Amino acid sequence: MKELEELKHLMKLKEVLRRDEVGDRRASTAEHTWGCMILADHFIKRVDQPLDELKVMKLLLYHDLVEVEVGDTFLLDVEGQKTKAEREKNGSRILAKKIPGSISDDFIRFFEEYEDGETPEAKFALAMDKLEPIVQWSLHGTEKLTSLGWTEQVIRDLKEKHMEPFPELLKFFNDWLEHMKEEGYVK
Repeated sequence: MKELEELKHLMKLKEVLRRDEVGDRRASTAEHTWGCMILADHFIKRVDQPLDELKVMKLLLYHDLVEVEVGDTFLLDVEGQKTKAEREKNGSRILAKKIPGSISDDFIRFFEEYEDGETPEAKFALAMDKLEPIVQWSLHGTEKLTSLGWTEQVIRDLKEKHMEPFPELLKFFNDWLEHMKEEGYVK
């Protein structure tokens, strides 16, 4: 049954593992996506600029779906980051042919808008994507942050610029960093 196979392919996102942890196991990309959407639902009400909430949710729903084809690329994987955009672009074309047509057009449209990062909604979605792992880290106060190469400066260099268009997010980000420094999880 073709429809079932297409739907099953979408569900594979639950099997793509990330470096983040949930309890004593690695998190899936699907869990990351859900976390981004929950944070967006919270923070969209706090930012001082009008955003299309449904569009933000669609951007987040589809932003990492391509990982079904190409896997997750760890943010600190310098070599992987060099080829990520091209791999994901190619993967998006492959994925679009394997999923239901009712979703395929939305997937491509929102994936490309997210990647372009030009609209206020895409910028907000990207900020949520960068914010979600740090909230997840806080659940466990993980000492693995430094063992994975995360320092205050690395976190600032890779994430802070995505918070800057939204002063409310930037404040939360800076408060979080101070808290993590006080707790001894980042240096």
